[in-house]
Amino acid sequence: MSLRSFGAIAGLVVAVIATSWGVSRWRHGRPELSSREWTGTLTSSGIPEALRVLETSRVYRDVLPPPPALRGARATARGEVEVDLDPREAARTHAEVRAHPALLGIFPSVARGRIRLDGDGRVAEVWRLACPAGCALDLLDRDPPAGAPSAAWSVRPRNYRAIAWFALDARRLADPALGGEGLAALRERIEAVERLLGRPVRVELAEGLAGTGIVAIEEREPSRAPRVLVALDLERADRVRPLVDLFVSLAVVAGRGEVLHHREVAVGVLGTPARGAAVAIDGPLLLLSDEPGAVTAAIDRRRGAGASPSTPPAPFDRFRGSWRAERTAPSRVHATLTREGVWWWLRGEGEAPAIDADPVLPYVRSWLGRTSGRPDARR
Repeated sequence: MSLRSFGAIAGLVVAVIATSWGVSRWRHGRPELSSREWTGTLTSSGIPEALRVLETSRVYRDVLPPPPALRGARATARGEVEVDLDPREAARTHAEVRAHPALLGIFPSVARGRIRLDGDGRVAEVWRLACPAGCALDLLDRDPPAGAPSAAWSVRPRNYRAIAWFALDARRLADPALGGEGLAALRERIEAVERLLGRPVRVELAEGLAGTGIVAIEEREPSRAPRVLVALDLERADRVRPLVDLFVSLAVVAGRGEVLHHREVAVGVLGTPARGAAVAIDGPLLLLSDEPGAVTAAIDRRRGAGASPSTPPAPFDRFRGSWRAERTAPSRVHATLTREGVWWWLRGEGEAPAIDADPVLPYVRSWLGRTSGRPDARR
């Protein structure tokens, strides 16, 4: 039960980025295109030719969406491919999601994309997303601060293969109708946890979280697997600390956790120090990881041992949007998510599809794979 309770916190972060997974099965086009150019209806008659174009690219050859997920497509005279996709139907074809049907509602229900294949192996994509009945995109801040501000930059690993900054609308976490019909199943599960604990978890998180934060995948020597670090800015640490203490205490009582101390900071371990998740509050930051060592290393960096600047690195310092991610290995790619008018726009460019820039997705797929009996996904 303690692990489930811990998951209620981590899931709020994971769901925001996992919403892009269904879209990742179909990628699309030219980031500089404006919404004024998105005209015309895509029909099923154009799907075969669009598929033939995408199959020429190693990037998309193995990730083409199933026919039920395609509403329409066409290959343009400019060498681009446009797609009208149902992300939820695309996600439904994967065993990991079928094993957790409540997750379908986190995906957008509308996605129209444009893909450009460049001759040097690079691709550019733009996706126009919406979810009228609600989805995990509703968790994001539609009017985020410019320049990707976050105290969490001070704890980012110096050697990382992927990193993302995001802005949640923390106040909306307390909305009893958050995410509408799309997130209804997940809300019911969280409400069950709240009733069991006898406390309003979402209200306390809404009051405690500032909304911004970073996720990073730390690169290490070849003999050691990469590890993830999530650092969330806190508006009121006093509102979040009792929740963390409660979840860790439950894990300890159940024999599945312990409390370590590092530089006078209590680090809660769920599992064992060798194989378990970790959580800690250090000043204005909530730190979470799949390995206790990642949390203690972040505490060291905040104290000045190999500290990183607290200001965002370029090009994050010039970004205005709800999510930006970049990956350097195994392929270089960057992506952004912004709200413009009534649409969400996912844009990406590089040596891989836009969603491959996301640091969290491999861990979500790995967890879903383990719980559905499938092998772990690669990080």
